[in-house]
Amino acid sequence: MQIAAVKTDNGYNIEAAIPWRDLGVTPQGGLLLGIALNVNDNDTPNTAVQEVMKSHVASRIFSDPSSWGTLTLR
Repeated sequence: MQIAAVKTDNGYNIEAAIPWRDLGVTPQGGLLLGIALNVNDNDTPNTAVQEVMKSHVASRIFSDPSSWGTLTLR
């Protein structure tokens, strides 16, 4: 996985690349994937405490993929 983040005037731009083989998926047009994009924040150095978590699906339940959004490959 590769991750890059750049601080902007009003937040961050974040990019992530996950190899398809790590997801166990062969990409093809029309493939539907369940997805929930989440960002965690921790402003306390040297701790592993999640202080804030935002998701693009407000009603998502981590253990219930049917509550996630849908990504359709083109």
